[in-house]
Amino acid sequence: MASRAWRDVNFRSGKRMHSFVAAIVVLALVAPCVAHAASDAASADDQAASEPVAPQPESPGRGALKFGTPPAKGEPEGVTPLQTPATPIPSMEAPPTEAPSNPTPPTQAQPSEPAPAQTEPTQAQPTQIPPTETVPVEAPQPQTSPTQTPPAQTTPTQAQPSEPAPAQIQPTQAQPTQIPATETVPAEAPQPQTSPTQTAPTQTLPAQTAPTEAVPAQTPPPIAAPAPAPVSPASAPAAGASPTPAPLPLNASQQAWLGALRAAIAKTQRGDTKGAETDLVAIRADPNFATASVGLQASIDIMLAGCEQANGEVDAAYADMLRAGQSDPAIRSAAYWLSLSVLASTTRRYDIAAVAMAGSVSADTARAAQLDSRLLRDIVNDTHSLKDGEPDRELLLRALDEAHYAPRNGVDIWTVESFWLELFELDVAHGRDADARALLDRIDIPSMIASIRADSRYRRFVEGNPAFSDGAQINERYVANRKTFADAHPRQIGSVAAHAVALMEVGRFVDALALLDDAIARAAPPAASAPHAFDDERENLRWALDDRSHVLWRMGRWDEAIATETQARENAMSAGGDMVSQRINLADLLYLRGKPRDALAELAGVTSETASDYGLLEADEVRVCAAVQLGDQDMLKTSLDRLRSHRDDAPGPLRAALMCADDEAGLAAMIAARLDDPLTRNDELGALQIHLPEPHPTEFEALLAKRFDAVRNRAEVRAAIDKVGFVEPYAFYAPNR
Repeated sequence: MASRAWRDVNFRSGKRMHSFVAAIVVLALVAPCVAHAASDAASADDQAASEPVAPQPESPGRGALKFGTPPAKGEPEGVTPLQTPATPIPSMEAPPTEAPSNPTPPTQAQPSEPAPAQTEPTQAQPTQIPPTETVPVEAPQPQTSPTQTPPAQTTPTQAQPSEPAPAQIQPTQAQPTQIPATETVPAEAPQPQTSPTQTAPTQTLPAQTAPTEAVPAQTPPPIAAPAPAPVSPASAPAAGASPTPAPLPLNASQQAWLGALRAAIAKTQRGDTKGAETDLVAIRADPNFATASVGLQASIDIMLAGCEQANGEVDAAYADMLRAGQSDPAIRSAAYWLSLSVLASTTRRYDIAAVAMAGSVSADTARAAQLDSRLLRDIVNDTHSLKDGEPDRELLLRALDEAHYAPRNGVDIWTVESFWLELFELDVAHGRDADARALLDRIDIPSMIASIRADSRYRRFVEGNPAFSDGAQINERYVANRKTFADAHPRQIGSVAAHAVALMEVGRFVDALALLDDAIARAAPPAASAPHAFDDERENLRWALDDRSHVLWRMGRWDEAIATETQARENAMSAGGDMVSQRINLADLLYLRGKPRDALAELAGVTSETASDYGLLEADEVRVCAAVQLGDQDMLKTSLDRLRSHRDDAPGPLRAALMCADDEAGLAAMIAARLDDPLTRNDELGALQIHLPEPHPTEFEALLAKRFDAVRNRAEVRAAIDKVGFVEPYAFYAPNR
């Protein structure tokens, strides 16, 4: 059977936990914001009790606060380059009526100047207004390397009162396509420091819209806002916020506004997110909302985003998180950028997700070390679906590189090494050979090495280096490195499993099985009160069982393998995690074993509610292969057509489905097309390498392997391979399906 390329192994079948992650990261911001808002309300009460209240005139002509709302899913989003100075972060100003093509920085704001006046909402929900223009802002830049002449610099869009503006590096790559904007510009994200040899990509984010109503000269007095409650360094506000105006007496309307805020805070604290959301929307519609300090306004927006996220309103949550960062630059901490990134990813704003995640990584590298590699992998993968996603992808990968991001668990190693392989490809493409060579030292996975060797663009980087050309040394280093990592993390069953997978891939099945059997036995103590041997059992015991199933399969113990994969599915179910991956893996084994009906039964729980987009396409592979065995032509056509329409989103499942359907011509055409495309070439070359044959294939598995060999040897396929790379035999087994 054809192997999956290394990128296929990185995709997840289960529904990505973006909603769950969003809940966690948004709540991490909501807690201090609730404390901030509560502190403001208490301070206002003290002020009202000690000072006479003089009625304040209402400002004439105030209308609704005009905030742009995000487009519906699938609607084109406006994007402009994003500026991300390190510190301090400039505040966002409304765009001028006519923006010059190369705008000059505004005059530095003085502390004594009033904050920009805003207009007030008249409805519960923000009103969409057509943007009047696109405001270009510079993109965050990765480092450049010492041998390259630094690019021209520009000044940030706005300087902070107390510090000189940091110089920005002018992007040198192709400018992004401008799309009509429909939403506001996110606040600037912190950026990786620029280093001498790298060409900086251009990132884009939505354009900011200007209020459409005139701002009156007179505004109600600001509500006092004392300093927020202390927060951890990881989520501390950035430096450079403007001073808060001195407290002034509150009028009756302002006191009522604060009373509503106290009620919303109480509801938030007891988990009534629906009620709190209603109160917070009403607060923001109150004419006195614009008189609050920018810090309090941002806190309320984040509280509202937390409620909306909890209530399943992710588009609204994204818009309010975006607005919070615009209204108060001081709130743009690493936690803020992480929240914005996850919400952007959840709402399929993949470019913004990558840029904001890069900002989070750069803002706090210590905190970045704790980021889940699977979340990062999802965000990187999503940029491949964008026509112009390379700059966003490089920005995030460069930030991870500069933060010295490293795997925390053995199960993360594959993903982290894939980051360095992608960054290696980008460095080679842009002529940064020294940086590319340095990245190779971090890659030891045999299938990734084979992928590099197979590509004519990269061959010169590995020739003559035994670590990348001597098969025995490649295998030995791989196993030794996984053992070293597992020994350093004795309480991680995921790291034990990674060591076992390395043993399996180099053909040491007995050793791999013994290692897994011992670990799995220790992970399940006989008494409920007995101490557990591993700290990551809830997340990774299912994957240790999954790996044991693959070892047994390659040993020819097919029924035991199926039983173990069933255990993995049950463990996933009991742990409340991603059960879809185990369901699909079990369905794979069942159709290969000649049990198509059982395979289809496993797909009953694989739906758009539980599976990722990639997981749904993997399920279509199972349906095609089961339909062939059952003679169901309707199922075969429906599923195969869907896979063909997503060729580059799931090449591995399509490759397997075409072999099941015995469509040699279709598979040959797919291979030739992907080899011709520089963006998919390396992935396809990796899948075409000759690995050790499966030692104990089932009858159907052997038939598929025979078909793939025939396609690989077709004249048109050989010609396409010879044009761009190589196919060589390797002394290790293909990565797990």
